Amino acid sequence: MGLIGDLKGPLAGFVLSAVSFVAIALYGLVDVLAVLGRPDPSLAAMVAAAAPYVVGLLVVGLAGLGFVAWGIYRVASGAVSGDNRLLQNEYVETAARYAERESDLARRFDLTEMVRPDPEERARRELADLKERYAEGELTEEEFERRVERLLSDSRVSETEVYRDVERERY
Repeated sequence: MGLIGDLKGPLAGFVLSAVSFVAIALYGLVDVLAVLGRPDPSLAAMVAAAAPYVVGLLVVGLAGLGFVAWGIYRVASGAVSGDNRLLQNEYVETAARYAERESDLARRFDLTEMVRPDPEERARRELADLKERYAEGELTEEEFERRVERLLSDSRVSETEVYRDVERERY
């Protein structure tokens, strides 16, 4: 599914916490500024008005950091365990190619080769994407068959791998 697909949970959590952080900050700012509209605004009243929002911002900020840590853990554990599918995709390959153009260190490590997905993995991902799009109704059966035949003609995937899952999905 790729880097973004495998990191949907951490990314969604981070975005949700970031939106919550902004909402809490805005509500808190409005509440604190409302204290200034009172006849006798005091620093103690402003601090009392801001305190719950500060606590809320701390909690949501820590949650956001937790989601970032979860994403980093997913990428790092995939790299350490030898399951490089999180790191081996076209987007990371493009970034690695750019890094190699700009940095001698990246060229020395041959960074692009480390993250370039092998043709079989690329074909499996393409096949999984085709199956998903067919199941969701985005592709007609004829279009699906035509694209699968193209994959088979390129000899990147086996016919058994294609039709085993297709037959299972039809039932």
